[in-house]
Amino acid sequence: MRSMAQHLVTKIVTRRGLLMSKGMCPRMGRLCAVSIFCAFSGIQDASCVSEPAPPQDLERNHPGVAARYLQEGRWQEALSQAEQGVASAPQIADFLFIAARASYALQQPRARALQWMARAVAKDMQWCVYDIEEVRLFYARLCVDTLQHARALELLATAEQVSADADWLRARARYGLGQVEHAQELIEKALERWALDARFAKLFFAQERSRRPSSRSKKIADSILSRLSVWQEQDPSLLVEAALFEPRTNMAFRYLQTYFTLRPLDAPGESSAQSSYEQSTRAGDSAPEQELYARAQSIVLGLQYGVLDEQRAMEMFCTLNSPLAVPAVDPTDDVSSFGVHASSVSSSTPLQRVVVLYADLLHEFSRLLASRPIRARFARFLAEFEGVLYTDENRDGIVSARVFFKAGRPSRAQFDTNQDGILEYEVYANDGAPTCVHTMHSTQKTELSRASVFPIPQNIAAHDHERAAERWIAPRVSLPADNGVEGETQARVPLTQQGYRVCYDRYPEVHQVGWEDKTYVLRPRALRWQPVRMQSLDLARDLEGVRSHDFFTMVLTNEPLPTEQQITVSSLYYEKPDSLFERARVRTYLDEGLPLFSETHVGSRFRARTHYVDGRATRRDSDRDDDGFFETREYYNAQGAVRALSVDVHKDRSFAYQEEYGAKGQKVQKWYGRGRVTISHTELPTGHARTEWLHPVTGRHVTVDFVQGVPKRLLVDGEVHALTKDPRNAALYWVRRIPRNGDEVGQRIVESFRAATSPVVSEYFRTGGSVVRAVRSGGVVFAEELEPGKE
Repeated sequence: MRSMAQHLVTKIVTRRGLLMSKGMCPRMGRLCAVSIFCAFSGIQDASCVSEPAPPQDLERNHPGVAARYLQEGRWQEALSQAEQGVASAPQIADFLFIAARASYALQQPRARALQWMARAVAKDMQWCVYDIEEVRLFYARLCVDTLQHARALELLATAEQVSADADWLRARARYGLGQVEHAQELIEKALERWALDARFAKLFFAQERSRRPSSRSKKIADSILSRLSVWQEQDPSLLVEAALFEPRTNMAFRYLQTYFTLRPLDAPGESSAQSSYEQSTRAGDSAPEQELYARAQSIVLGLQYGVLDEQRAMEMFCTLNSPLAVPAVDPTDDVSSFGVHASSVSSSTPLQRVVVLYADLLHEFSRLLASRPIRARFARFLAEFEGVLYTDENRDGIVSARVFFKAGRPSRAQFDTNQDGILEYEVYANDGAPTCVHTMHSTQKTELSRASVFPIPQNIAAHDHERAAERWIAPRVSLPADNGVEGETQARVPLTQQGYRVCYDRYPEVHQVGWEDKTYVLRPRALRWQPVRMQSLDLARDLEGVRSHDFFTMVLTNEPLPTEQQITVSSLYYEKPDSLFERARVRTYLDEGLPLFSETHVGSRFRARTHYVDGRATRRDSDRDDDGFFETREYYNAQGAVRALSVDVHKDRSFAYQEEYGAKGQKVQKWYGRGRVTISHTELPTGHARTEWLHPVTGRHVTVDFVQGVPKRLLVDGEVHALTKDPRNAALYWVRRIPRNGDEVGQRIVESFRAATSPVVSEYFRTGGSVVRAVRSGGVVFAEELEPGKE
């Protein structure tokens, strides 16, 4: 019943023609869809169909509009609408699913789509439109694309429906796990079950091309070749792959001729660069990089079988290009996302048509060149090559490495080893020698819960996933959220974590490492790290007889990242921001990894210096007012906290003020005059405080006790004096009593002390024949009317 409701909702909401043919406005159609969904599914309290909500809220909180954009291929509009839906109705999973599919179609990093999907299947998420099988297949597709093959098989193990998409993904996952026989068995069955689907033939050709043929693989290849005409118009690139498996030369020649007829050389299929997820999963359509590879391979095979002459093949091979986003990136910036085709970049990103070569085709092409002049031209082309070299090691159609060239040498290399669209390594080079390496490690691989939308039976063996659906029906339950926050359904799926920015003196000798907010400068030749190596393609041998330079590229070495301890021990100093001053940087010098001293600069101005003993900060001198004099000194305890602070207020090389911090939270402030303490203020964590000073005129010892900031007792040379709070001035207290003209005198006292800056100030006030002596301590003023003759 629920499936029927979802089917009707999808038809009403996503097909504009049905709405308009009934004379119904789109908004009414959407509301009608919500009503039908409620009636069939029995859901009364789902937030996506909240009953008291006004019509505009129903329209905004129901995923129908975004689903219609997705159905019509309006990817950016679907993504924007879905993101708005996520913000207004975060409990509806359909918005997250639409956002994931749209971002995938826009060829944004797959890690982003995986993040959307992880949130979509979290606990308590509600589905309004989409069927769980569609969700399962898309999630499995993402897992296969990002080399999470075992997880993809787990997702597909509980599929309720048999489909070509599921079988195709299973076969891809089996190849990815190295289970060739299982993959061949799946393809063999699929060629009969899904006889019109070209994806299985193409997958077989791509994965078996470099393997030694077995009797079974020969049988499958013969079966595919015998029915090639069924698929050739759906996916002409299949003809190119077939030529490699065809033992008859005349038939291989015919395949290539047919391909060039369907894909003329002067129209290399640029329209395929706009292909999307929905299109690329159907037989006959290829992703942009797959189509580009087929074009390059057709040129090589065309030359091999005589379909193309050397001149024509040379022109086509050396001008094969693709629209790529190649922004001018500073090597000191953070690593950006993996460069992709034009449809995935923003309008502000500059696009260039870049000449593309494939590493595995270069050898074969150069070997086939027989004419000496053509070989010489090709050698000059490589010596001056300005373009990009692609590598797809697992032959799944997704480029895992790109190396950009300038003047025939690598200038920049990008490596996306897990194919999630986030670079693991980006290397910058000068004339082929690495100068800087950025690392960024993807962490989106979160474990799937057994209580998810797609529960995995505990007793299913790895080889038994295909038949699992026959005995296991997945209930509609939710994946529990892993953030532990009640009321939230957002799963924690961090896309990336900050990596290193490594620069070299002379590769592989590290000069500088940036990590988090720190920049380490290493001692010469103290640390070597070689994440990539230069690999010659050995084309000089293929171009024998002409002058050619050694054409080489970059490949990963899998050398582990240096640890923080290795970097610290090898460093001369490190720099990081200093919060003490605006735009300040502190440089800490090291000896075998332990700090010796540090200096803080703001631009060219020297502002602070910290001293260390056995790697522990003990003292810091700083110039707080930027006058060139270091007036402030801080002392640190064993835990690195400030235990005392002294200030040379008068800048006469004697400290006039000091603060001391006790282990139990007490704080003592002291002011000095003529070499002795003139004022002392002690605060306790209980809220009690005491201020003591020598009166600046009489020299008598004064003590004031405070409780929670309120003065409670005043002693002068040990004699207790009563205190009375002034009714008009909260900070004024009278000793013993308030005089008759207290209002007038009190106002004069407050105004007089307002501009004073000293911690303790004493003044005499004469008014109405009486004399008042007032003393300010901190923010409190104590006033006393003197007897005649005692002033």
